[in-house]
Amino acid sequence: MKIQAIYDSYKIPKNLQEHMYRVAAVGLSIADMVSKKAMLDRDRVATALLLHDMGNIIKYDLDKSVFSPEETERLRKVRDEFISKYGDEERAAMFAIAREVGAPEEAIHILENVGSSKVHLTIESDDWYRKICSYADFRVAPYGIVSINERFDDVLKRYESRVHALADKEKTEGKRKNCLILESQIQAVVSGDLSKITDESVAPILSQLPEFEIGKRGYNTESMNKTIKTVLTLILIVLAIALIGFTGKPSLGPERPVAESRAISLEDYFKLNISTLSPIKVTLGGKFYVTKVEAHGGAGTVYYEDGHSAYVADFTYSTDEQGIVSVETFSVRK
Repeated sequence: MKIQAIYDSYKIPKNLQEHMYRVAAVGLSIADMVSKKAMLDRDRVATALLLHDMGNIIKYDLDKSVFSPEETERLRKVRDEFISKYGDEERAAMFAIAREVGAPEEAIHILENVGSSKVHLTIESDDWYRKICSYADFRVAPYGIVSINERFDDVLKRYESRVHALADKEKTEGKRKNCLILESQIQAVVSGDLSKITDESVAPILSQLPEFEIGKRGYNTESMNKTIKTVLTLILIVLAIALIGFTGKPSLGPERPVAESRAISLEDYFKLNISTLSPIKVTLGGKFYVTKVEAHGGAGTVYYEDGHSAYVADFTYSTDEQGIVSVETFSVRK
């Protein structure tokens, strides 16, 4: 079912629809910057973010409504219907609705691990779906896409006189700090500038989202990997035929291009995972950068630094039949 039809069916308020559309557009913009490196599934990102606040009407304070009297009364009825069906916890409602509309478990897994209360865990995670989806939500205020600092300034202002967890300035400032760390982690692996993501830049994506079909595309990872493998095999066959046609015989030259392709794949792998692989923790205030990877035949060397100290590590690795890299050993030279 198309997401706009889902919103209409569940009577989701227009302002909440707009919020989820914007968050999804931000998440997809970031996914487009890293998909070639991390093999991110855009559909998984879109599904999670287009559903992430489906239960939020449960927590609407309609006694202080900014809506017209007629709209307030309509929303009150919708809220009562939600509470009657799903209970008074908005996240429980969101999970129930996500399953009702056929969201894949991969997307639901993302939803289980995002949110402002979990950002301190998100920055320690190696799950890039979790990082990107969490960050995307923090970039969207009620009135549009903003910076992390603008978002938290807005939160502190809106909740300062309310009885709410976000009214706790010390804790909210701690979340701001963690979100800025999260931003720096993502910025380190994307090809574009995160600060350039604006309402204007995501407009092309935003215009297409109402037609997005939940649960219809891109979630069968095994099938997707088989398809990729088949396509790559066909490409290699075509290249081999072309090479034979050009030279009159198969090439028996060195395997250097294959080694280079493998090294590039490993370089991307290390850029995404060096903080986890390194037994040495980053110097306070810095972050790890991979500067060089040399690899061939299941072994190699990676060079990395954190702006304060530089390190060299030897590693061994393997790749499975689908081309997925696994680092078996990692030892920093003394």
